[in-house]
Amino acid sequence: MSPLISQTVTIINNDTVICLPLLVSKQIVLDLESGDLCAEELELIKEDTTNLNKKIHYLSNVVSLLEGKEKSYINQINTYQQVDSLKTDKIKTLDSKLTTTKNIKNVLIGTSIGLLIISILLIL
Repeated sequence: MSPLISQTVTIINNDTVICLPLLVSKQIVLDLESGDLCAEELELIKEDTTNLNKKIHYLSNVVSLLEGKEKSYINQINTYQQVDSLKTDKIKTLDSKLTTTKNIKNVLIGTSIGLLIISILLIL
């Protein structure tokens, strides 16, 4: 509990003057200055909070944009994988046809050579 203050009230030119001890006056001034500093600090904190909220909103938009791009890239990758799968199947089919064509060619060449040899032998 703080000690009680003894005051003297004087009226000068219709104005009330209160006399306070020097230590109390100094403490009042310090408290008023401290209050002013707190008010200034509060305004700075409010301004910082507003700026941080703007940054959070901006970064949230950036994250949303990047998530959209990520989904787009995933869709592109899936499309490329499907195209690659189709091309791989086409290559396998063409390889199979090429092998079959080579086999037919070899059979035809063998048959032609055989016929040629038989024809030469019959002529002789």
